[in-house]
Amino acid sequence: MKRNDFTSFDEFENSNTSGNMETVTVIKENEWFKVDLMTECKSYKTALNRFFNMLSDIPLLMEWKNEMIESCENGYFKCNDMMMSDGTYNTEPCFAWEVEQLDDNLFYIFLNRKIF
Repeated sequence: MKRNDFTSFDEFENSNTSGNMETVTVIKENEWFKVDLMTECKSYKTALNRFFNMLSDIPLLMEWKNEMIESCENGYFKCNDMMMSDGTYNTEPCFAWEVEQLDDNLFYIFLNRKIF
């Protein structure tokens, strides 16, 4: 497994690494971390552990590991703060994440986190 870091989405798009398997992509741009991974494994727990092992040097992202694992254990495989409790849209969203099982052994994970 490897990791690629970029300072913009344009830099990422021009790198020809989009869609690479077993590669954690970290884009730090406009006060956001945008991170993803596509990996082959047998469970979402293994996929999440691989994902976060590659992010161990970014504490702001590591703090999401336990929350994401706990949410998945309870059947919630995505979360964001885009919608307010009154049904209106949050004008200042701070996070979004998802763990998606694409087939029996293929998982896609993303975590977008605003940098304060």
